[in-house]
Amino acid sequence: MGPTERERLDDLVEVVTVDTYDPDERLGAFAAYFEEALGGARAARLLGVDLEVEEVAPEGAPERGLAARCRLASGEAVTVSAVDLVFEPASDAAWVHAGYRWSLGLEPFAHEEPEWWEWPEWLDRS
Repeated sequence: MGPTERERLDDLVEVVTVDTYDPDERLGAFAAYFEEALGGARAARLLGVDLEVEEVAPEGAPERGLAARCRLASGEAVTVSAVDLVFEPASDAAWVHAGYRWSLGLEPFAHEEPEWWEWPEWLDRS
């Protein structure tokens, strides 16, 4: 990943967390962005298993990160760590997920910046 990609991820994290003041609020901000990004496409994979993501939300202490409540193809409900999910790279969820992993100091999984994404005017990208 080149420096431009790292800067884009830094900027994404800044946009998502701009009005947050503690770890709980940061998680809440990422959860809100996930809900918007998931929209109708909620397919993900975890360790090679297909899942349907129903919700991404903070779970307990901030150290635990975001949890993803999912449904397996069998219909069984499971809750997993959102950090480990893999989304289709061209999906909006993959973009938000990349920022989430980056904010935790982890390398993001494959992702693309969505065409609809607009950087806010207040973000100095010069």
